[in-house]
Amino acid sequence: MLNKLMEETLFEMIETTIFNKEGLQDIKESTKLFKLPNDQKKELLKSFLFYLNRIYEEMTEKLPFFFEHLLIQQELLEYSDSEEKLSNSEQSLRIKLENREEVLSLIGARLQRIFKKLE
Repeated sequence: MLNKLMEETLFEMIETTIFNKEGLQDIKESTKLFKLPNDQKKELLKSFLFYLNRIYEEMTEKLPFFFEHLLIQQELLEYSDSEEKLSNSEQSLRIKLENREEVLSLIGARLQRIFKKLE
């Protein structure tokens, strides 16, 4: 249901949020404060990036379905609103029809009285 452009935009937004360059640079600078050998610092950064990548993959898998669900709910809500409007207009038409039937029955009764007087 989500069109391709919306999906690509969503993925791009997720990617730029998770893999924020400034935030990643801050993390890299923070690892320099640790008194660890360089290879351990690299492993720490690598595992953190793997973690961010897993978050990105999970979000790109789940969010399109979430948005599709929201779109379906919105369509159902709009449909039910339109059904309600239709039922309101149907009710108003029924009232008008009942009023016309009353008027016609009154006219019919008057016409019968007039014909009886003429006979």
